[in-house]
Amino acid sequence: MFQGLDYPIACEFKIFLLMLECITAILFFEIGLIFLLRINRNKKDLRILQEKAIIYLGFGFSLMMVFKIIGDYYIDDSGLRTVFSSLSLFSFIGGGLIFVYIMDKYKLLSFKRYQLTISYLILYVVFIILNFISAPFRSIFSLAFLPFLLIYFFYFMRKLKSVFLNL
Repeated sequence: MFQGLDYPIACEFKIFLLMLECITAILFFEIGLIFLLRINRNKKDLRILQEKAIIYLGFGFSLMMVFKIIGDYYIDDSGLRTVFSSLSLFSFIGGGLIFVYIMDKYKLLSFKRYQLTISYLILYVVFIILNFISAPFRSIFSLAFLPFLLIYFFYFMRKLKSVFLNL
C-alpha cells in the first residue's frame, strides 16, 4: 500500500528514478544546445531567430529538472526543498516567458503583438506573489502557464515539420 513519499527520495527505485530525471535534464539541455549551435551559423534568417525561443525553453526545462533533482533526492530540510521547488518552477516559467516573448515578437499568431507576452508576464508576477503566500497555491497556479506554452510550442512544431518536409 502506498504510504506517501518521504524526502529525500530513498526507495528501492531511487537510482532508476534519478537516472530517468537526469536523462530528461540532459536531453532538454542538448535540445537547447543544438538550437544554439544552429543559430550561431546563420544569424539573420527569421526562421533561425524564431528557433532561438526553443533554446530558452530547453535550458529552462533542463534547469528546472536540475533544481528538482537536487530538491527531491539530496535535500533533507523541507524549507530548503521548498526553495529548490520554487527555483525549479521559476526557471521553467522564466524560460517559458522568454520563449513566448520571442515567438510573440515576430507576431506568429494572429494576436496583437505582445498581447500573450503581457498576459504571461502578469501571470508570472501573480505567481511570484503566490510563491510567498502559499506553496500549494503556487503549484496549482503554475498550471496556468501551460496554455501559453502549448499554443506556441505546437505552432512552432508544425512550422518546423513543414521546414523539414521541404528539405
